[in-house]
Amino acid sequence: MIGVDDGPGEIAARLLLDSKSFKSPEDNIGPKKAHEIGVNPKTNLGTFLKRTGKISLQRLREIQLWYGRAFGEAAKDSFDKISDGYIFALAAVRNALTHAASRADTDFLKQAQRFPELKNYQLNDKILLDGEFVRKLREAAHALAVHLIQLVDDLITPQQPNDAASGS
Repeated sequence: MIGVDDGPGEIAARLLLDSKSFKSPEDNIGPKKAHEIGVNPKTNLGTFLKRTGKISLQRLREIQLWYGRAFGEAAKDSFDKISDGYIFALAAVRNALTHAASRADTDFLKQAQRFPELKNYQLNDKILLDGEFVRKLREAAHALAVHLIQLVDDLITPQQPNDAASGS
């Protein structure tokens, strides 16, 4: 949320233009509630939207959606392009391990189809992981994280005049 809070105004404006996509857990946020939240929406819109539940970053697709809305299509596309989208394999495995007792459930099977290491699982199969695949998932998470941090940093950090002239 800091990228939205500290970035140029057009990042927050893009989110506000898409306010119809906000969740509505509490539509009537008056001054008292805003004060209780302790975040000024004028100066910290991203944090305010998250704390009020207007946007959720609980699911990977939601994170992808809001990164795209705030930081552009390049941010959204990164989830599928970086490491061939294995961040979604990581999410599928994590969800199955956490919520389905390490077994392939219907959500896992649907998400797993695009990944050769996962596509042969059947409903209720025990999910078995080897070190090589875990390394691949870890590297996908790392590569995406580094890429998104750099992308957002480039958007929110003003380029110095000397940087533009030197091409760095």
